[in-house]
Amino acid sequence: MLRAFGCMVVFHVPKEKRGKHKYGPEGELTRYKSRLVARGFQQTKGKDYDEVFAPVGKGTTLRVLLAIAALLGWKIRQMDIVTAFLNGIIMEEVYMKQPEGLDDGSGRVCRLKKAIYGLKQAPRAWYHKLEEALVAGGFKKSECDPSLFLLQEKDEILMLLVKLFHSMVGSLNYAANHTRPDIAFSTSRLASVVSRPSHEQLEAAKRLVRYVSATASVGLEYSGVRQRLQRGAADGKSGEMLLSCYTDASFNSVKADGTSIGGYVCLLGGGAVSWRSKKQNEPEGEIVV
Repeated sequence: MLRAFGCMVVFHVPKEKRGKHKYGPEGELTRYKSRLVARGFQQTKGKDYDEVFAPVGKGTTLRVLLAIAALLGWKIRQMDIVTAFLNGIIMEEVYMKQPEGLDDGSGRVCRLKKAIYGLKQAPRAWYHKLEEALVAGGFKKSECDPSLFLLQEKDEILMLLVKLFHSMVGSLNYAANHTRPDIAFSTSRLASVVSRPSHEQLEAAKRLVRYVSATASVGLEYSGVRQRLQRGAADGKSGEMLLSCYTDASFNSVKADGTSIGGYVCLLGGGAVSWRSKKQNEPEGEIVV
């Protein structure tokens, strides 16, 4: 038997003007905005939701597209879809209690036909709705990244990369994987002890946060200048679009278990598009007789 879960209305009252509310011509606040959010943590898997996975555009895909756009002089546009999750169609049978303050006292509940914020399946439902619309418009989904859609007509091509909004935005791990390869090694080491950090490791994390804050203007840059090979032009515009990769590993750098740290970085268009720093698997002893 399905159980109706609750919901709540989230109000945002800013201390300063941030553009999330309605303002008059003199800058005065005329209307607050709010959002109805489902208590998705009360949902039960297998009853009112099944799959929740929704493809998210990979950071590497985004950086490669930016690098190619810089090299070929393509135009780049970025857009936000307002109340995106409200467009998704729910396939499961989902019931929600009436919002507090709007309950008519009848004891009836609401059956949701469209997704709202807070539902576990909301991102997946919205992705499928968007995918359906794009495919109907002639787009084809990339085989390498399901969040990348391509539309080509004659000599023109349009690439669309879908990115969702996640709570991890702004974390050290997100920065290390998307725009700050310089902290990839540090975050990799911190991630290995996140369950039981010592005082020294907590201090190291704070120091890393201070470093990121002090270098907020540092980022990736794609110059658009191609590699100047012998058969390329000297001006760098007619040269080769070359992907360069570098890799290295330490030896026995983790004294606790004798493992090593390995890493790589790949460059395209003058900037890094893919990188990683990871502790290698524990060494295995082998005796040859």
